[in-house]
Amino acid sequence: MLRLILSPSVGGTAGYLYDTAASIASSGSEAVLIVPEQYSFAAERIVLERLGTADAQRVEVLSFTRLANTVFNAVGWDKGKRLNEAGKILLMSRALEQCADKLNVYSRSADSPAVVRELLSLNEEFCQCATSPEDMTAAMNNMEDGLLKSKLADISLVFSVYDSFVSDGWLDDSRMLTRLKDKILESGYFKNKTVFFDSFRGFTAQEFGVIGKILTQADDVYVALTAPDLIERDSDDIFYHTKNTAKKLIKLANSVGVPCAKPVVINDPNGDPALDAFRVTF
Repeated sequence: MLRLILSPSVGGTAGYLYDTAASIASSGSEAVLIVPEQYSFAAERIVLERLGTADAQRVEVLSFTRLANTVFNAVGWDKGKRLNEAGKILLMSRALEQCADKLNVYSRSADSPAVVRELLSLNEEFCQCATSPEDMTAAMNNMEDGLLKSKLADISLVFSVYDSFVSDGWLDDSRMLTRLKDKILESGYFKNKTVFFDSFRGFTAQEFGVIGKILTQADDVYVALTAPDLIERDSDDIFYHTKNTAKKLIKLANSVGVPCAKPVVINDPNGDPALDAFRVTF
């Protein structure tokens, strides 16, 4: 079940979240706390302080990257050699070279270092948005002939070749979460576990894909978000992005057949009065 925990105050959900994790751990069950990379150390410290050594061992604190490595190891999947920046440049240059005679927009600049960097940056954005070369081809079919269609055709072709190079024994960090999504069900890692997501303002398309797989396997999935409610207002609402994230999570849960509990709203008595006044006014 998907369980949203809301609070208008930053960190206002922490008490409820960690108390729930403590209750689960003390009952002998296992939990997984997923936080942004930069908060993992602080989260581990809080878990240890609040739960004690024995119960803290039943709550694993992970970032998405550490989760990927944990699941890959669980299924015995050989990730291949991790690509560094120089390796990415080399493979993208090779992809452009191999496609040079089939390109239109990029045909004269296929050997340009600037184009290589541009395509690598674009490729990373497309990965985060879970947009594949096949998606680009489908989009092209609905376009009129022109510069945009030609450029997209070039990009789709180059990215397909680049993907084939990466798949041949390499691991590109930008594709790690896509690989993770494909391995979660095989690993069974989240069976009989409760999962908590804390300190996220939003999620990328890749991360939503991973969460969708977790929802189908875990007992419960708690997501803490900074918002006073889920009432839709205009885009000037300071909580607009967070509420939109909540809507996407609910839609995701519905799409995989997982029920959603009524959101729990925590009004933090220790919140910032100035922030609360600002929220009420605007």
